[in-house]
Amino acid sequence: MELTKRRGAPIEWVALDPTVVDVVTIGIAANAPHPHAAKLYLNHVLSRDVQETFLEEQFVKPSGRTDVKSAFMAKIRSAKVQMISVDESLGERSEHYEKLFQNTFKLQ
Repeated sequence: MELTKRRGAPIEWVALDPTVVDVVTIGIAANAPHPHAAKLYLNHVLSRDVQETFLEEQFVKPSGRTDVKSAFMAKIRSAKVQMISVDESLGERSEHYEKLFQNTFKLQ
C-alpha cells in the first residue's frame, strides 16, 4: 500500500489495533557450500545502508536494527498499536491462539 501511495495513488493506510506481525528471519544453512560467501552476503543485507535504503525505501518494511529510522514503525508507534507476533512453530497451541485472536478482536 505504501509503495502505491508513493507512486501517486490517493490512498492512506491506518494502523489497526492490534496489528498481527510476522517476523522475517535470515540465516546461513549448516552445510552451506560457500559459508564465507554466505557470511559476506548476510553482513551486506544486515548493514545499515541496505536496511535504510532497501527495506525502508523499496519495501517499506521495518528493520530490526535500532539505528535505522523507519517511517512505518514511527506511524505504528504513534498510533500506540499493540503488535502480536505470530510464531508458526506454535501450531500445537492453535486452540490457545484461536481464543486469543477471538478475544483480541472481540469476536465472542
